[in-house]
Amino acid sequence: MEIIISTIIIIACAVLSLATHKPSIKSCCYTSTKPTKVYLAIPYSRVSKVMSYKTANEKSAELFRKGYHVYSPISMCHGMENMPKDWSFWEEYDTEMIKWADELHVVKMPGWDNSVGVQAEIKIARKLKKPVKYIEV
Repeated sequence: MEIIISTIIIIACAVLSLATHKPSIKSCCYTSTKPTKVYLAIPYSRVSKVMSYKTANEKSAELFRKGYHVYSPISMCHGMENMPKDWSFWEEYDTEMIKWADELHVVKMPGWDNSVGVQAEIKIARKLKKPVKYIEV
């Protein structure tokens, strides 16, 4: 059913593009010409790594389908072998990625409110005057 709906949306976008003399489907399907870049914050170190990884991938996919460009450190780095899990190791890297992003989205799964990393990411985003949005699980 999702495939049929997606196909209908793509066809509708193509027809609208042709009717308005816009050459790309992207111009109809995205809300702006420059998609919003999102940093996805989610607890990891003190929760189930498998659940965190699964949830990060699900929420990233939802945001991608809505037209966002998403950076999820958990989706990207979970599979790396023998990497430190503590915030002190990831702080500099994650700070640079939050600078890249237009918004920080926080996944409110169990542990988000006392996660050292997530709370630090929120603080960094606010310091950089980036919007912080919350995603229910």
